[in-house]
This record gives sequence, structure tokens and C-alpha cells, in this order.
Amino acid sequence: MTDGTPVSRRFLPLVIMLVLGTIWGGTPSISKFIATHGVPPLGSVFWQSGGAAVVLLAIAYLRGGRVPLTRRSLVYFSVVGFIGYALPSANMILVTGAIPAGLMAVVLTLNPVFTYLWILALRIERLNMRRAGGIALGLAGALVLVLPRGTLPDPAALPWLLGAFATPVLYSFGNAWAEKYRPTGIDSFALAGAMVGAASIGMGVASLATGTFHPIWQEASAVNFVIAGYAGLSVVIFFLFFELIRLAGALAVAQVAYIMTLMGLGWGALL
Repeated sequence: MTDGTPVSRRFLPLVIMLVLGTIWGGTPSISKFIATHGVPPLGSVFWQSGGAAVVLLAIAYLRGGRVPLTRRSLVYFSVVGFIGYALPSANMILVTGAIPAGLMAVVLTLNPVFTYLWILALRIERLNMRRAGGIALGLAGALVLVLPRGTLPDPAALPWLLGAFATPVLYSFGNAWAEKYRPTGIDSFALAGAMVGAASIGMGVASLATGTFHPIWQEASAVNFVIAGYAGLSVVIFFLFFELIRLAGALAVAQVAYIMTLMGLGWGALL
């Protein structure tokens, strides 16, 4: 110890980043599997977020945690859950039906870029030219990877690639909002459970309104087991997400995108 903080605790954010990036990196491949098996994106996200919400809220309850139901907290859960998670997740399932999962993983490297822009817009911190220069360099590198025609299996898929950029834009907005407006006195299990619960409610209403609800109980198929497994992974992902926000802030969560890209390319090649 050099500053009174145990070594294990000082390295905890890095460990969380590595674990989170490894698990989260598999989601583009999972999304592609779901998309290519004909499950509507809204219906899929309803089940994966709803299943995760039940488990997370049950853990929070057993730990004595509470979920505040004030107007401010409900807005927080709705914004982070629906805009910052449900919509980008549904969009990722939609676009990975037309583009490779590995390419989607590369697009996610833009998460730090957009997160930093949202951090500045929400006045979480002031502009730091060195940090901004590094992020701009990252953006340039990502564009070099995704713009050449050779990265697409079919030039007709270009509109789907452009649509894929909505996912990191929305994810990054959720990152920044999750840090700035995090309610006090509530642990990460309760926060994660309430957030994905709000996402599930929003996706449930949207899927019913658009006629894309997915009756998961009708068939014990491989894709439905994958959706259930995705819900289980989401329990771990969003608990770690809020723990990393608490320990290191939104930009640290955004850096997970680089690990996600490496692992996403690996998962895509493997699966």
C-alpha cells in the first residue's frame, strides 16, 4: 500500500473492466444468433432484461437493499434502462442480422468517443485536450477499420452499418447519465435490477404495440435457451456496470469497449 488503499482494491476496477469486457464482448455474436433465428429485437430484449431484473431485484431484496420510487429515481431508471440499454440492445440485434458480429464489435469501439462527448455535454467534467486528442485518435482508427468497402460482405449492407452507430451513441449516453444522476443510498444490485426492469417494461409495451412480442414459452428451441442465457449474463454485466461506475466513473465503463472489441472479434470467430 502506498496511499492507504489496499492493492487489491486499487486494482479492482481493472479486474472488473477485464471481466466485463470479456463477457460483454460476446453479446454481438449472441445478438447475431438471435437475429438470424427470426426473433424480433423488441421481444428478445423484453425477455433478456426482464429475466435479469427478476434475479437482480431478488438478490437486492435478500441483501436488504431498497429501490427508491421517487420521481427522480424513476426518471433515472427509465433513461438509463430504456434509452441507455434497451434501445441500443434492440438496435444491435436488428443490425447484426445484416452485418458480421465482428464488425459490430468494432463499431462499439466508438463508445469511449461518444461517452466523453456526453460527459462534456452533461458537464460531468471539463474539456481536457490531452484526453480529447487521444479519443479523437481512437475515433480515426475506428473509422479506418469500418469505412473501407472490404470490411463489408456486401456493399448493400452499408445502411445497416451506419445504423449500427446508434448503438454506441445510446450506450454512451446511458453511461454518462448513470454516473451523473446516480441515486444515493442504493446498492448496485438494486440499481441494476431497477434499470433492466424499466428496460423490460418499455420493451414489453413497445413489442405489444408493434406486434413483435415473442412468446418464449411456446417452444423449447435453441434460440429461446440463448435468450434465457443472455438474461443470465445480463445479471453479471449490469451489476459490474454499476460497480464500475461507482468505483471509476462513466469513462472507465466506456474503456471496456476496447476489451469488448478484442473479445467480440474472438467470440465471433469462435462461434
